[in-house]
Amino acid sequence: ASPTSTITGLGIGANVFQWTVDNGPCGAPTSDQVTIFLYDNTAPAANAGADQSLCTPAGSTTLDGNAPVGAAIGTWTLVTGSGTFADANDP
Repeated sequence: ASPTSTITGLGIGANVFQWTVDNGPCGAPTSDQVTIFLYDNTAPAANAGADQSLCTPAGSTTLDGNAPVGAAIGTWTLVTGSGTFADANDP
């Protein structure tokens, strides 16, 4: 088998491939994996959701951003004010 190969039809997101070398009776086969990430260059722009108005003593709320497509990652950041994210990468 050739150690080089062309891959077509990659899907958006993580695509994991494994290369295995088998030396027959002279040892156990060994393998290694490579991950190819395909990003959607037509993915929608970030949308943080609707503005919210809360009354005290409300100490928490749920942010509702749009989910990233494929291998893309969305991240919440605090610009002004105060607050702590349960998971800054959860839309």
